[in-house]
Amino acid sequence: MANKRISDLTNQATIANADLLEVQVSGEVVTKKATVEVVTKTERDARIAQDDVIEASCGLTAAGAYPGFTGSNYLDATTDIYDALDTLDGALASTGSSIVVDIIAVSAANLNNAGIAPFSIIAAPGATSYIELLDCSIYLNAVSVDVECGSQKLVLGYDTGSSHFMEWANAFIESGSDVCNKGTWTSEVEMKLNKKIQLTFDGGVNPTAGDTTLKVWVTYIIRDTTAS
Repeated sequence: MANKRISDLTNQATIANADLLEVQVSGEVVTKKATVEVVTKTERDARIAQDDVIEASCGLTAAGAYPGFTGSNYLDATTDIYDALDTLDGALASTGSSIVVDIIAVSAANLNNAGIAPFSIIAAPGATSYIELLDCSIYLNAVSVDVECGSQKLVLGYDTGSSHFMEWANAFIESGSDVCNKGTWTSEVEMKLNKKIQLTFDGGVNPTAGDTTLKVWVTYIIRDTTAS
């Protein structure tokens, strides 16, 4: 057969794994043949291995199938990852609320006035909503003069008077060293519509001394009673 340029050869639209290719083996002078499957094996195996890594990181099987959920709150009926995310997004939106974590700094001046002027931690949420407190911890930064507040506790509650639902012991607020404590829950559980949450002293009296500052971490949900 006379020599032909590649452009002169008959075009082959598809190639099967068993079809043959001409190959030049490194270091040899004789041209040999190999199947398409053999020629592409190294690249194919590498791609399969990487695909398995990607599938595993997405929670799929090695064959790329979506395994689904059993016993979940919202996702048992989902059919793929997008469907699961979309379903979860809808479930979160339907609650009409989301968890919020705020960090609030309380200056020495604000703390020393919190007995008669409670310091606002979370603003009032609106006429049809209430604040559901999930957790609160306080970092006390003892500067140079310890707080002196008699026997009072530091408390957290709605702006409804003397009731409160979290408190910190007198020894904590009068500490002479830096310390961080989570609040202790009290028996006050009634939640109030459109009431802010404040930090104050349970005796309603201001400290007589102290330059301590606080940093408050508060976790809560705003519940809208009109949400469906």
